[in-house]
Amino acid sequence: MVAVVAFSAVGLAACQQFLPGQSGQSDQTGESQQEADSQTAEQAEGEGDAAFLNSVVTVAVNTDNLQTFASALEAAGLLEMLAGEGPFTVFAPADEAFEALPAGTMADLLANPGDLAELIRYHVISGTLSASQAAELDSAVTLQGQEVTLSADGEVLTVNQATITTADIEADNGVIHVIDAVLSLPAETTGSADTDS
Repeated sequence: MVAVVAFSAVGLAACQQFLPGQSGQSDQTGESQQEADSQTAEQAEGEGDAAFLNSVVTVAVNTDNLQTFASALEAAGLLEMLAGEGPFTVFAPADEAFEALPAGTMADLLANPGDLAELIRYHVISGTLSASQAAELDSAVTLQGQEVTLSADGEVLTVNQATITTADIEADNGVIHVIDAVLSLPAETTGSADTDS
């Protein structure tokens, strides 16, 4: 749990650059704030994909129970990608899902950003998939390359072993569905980090 809390505190600072009108420092005012905003705009214009003001990254940062997930995006080097054009469907584990991981899992992921990036890509699908659309499917291919299993039982929609607790949080470049567990990578693709819960 200590690793999760520290992870969230460190990563959120870097996420602030993807929030509209914020530069990551709360004490910037007046001319210095305008200069920071101008530099952020110029940087966005120079990127290959446009940075959306209300991207899935921004939405995650602004959602109370997705702070660890938002920090994980930064640690894995995926902020710019998921702030881009997309669209993306993100199955984002709630903070409690990360806290429930086996002891040492977060430390392993932090020590291996490549493994963390692969894990997060396993939680993202290309395109916008609403909960009602997902309920009509049996599976979907993730950005990691492997499929996740989708199933619906009445009002309950699951992704692999995880249940969607909050659906259809809209962003300019996609949608986020909050889930109650971190999805486990298929055994043959799992690196040094094991996310079985």
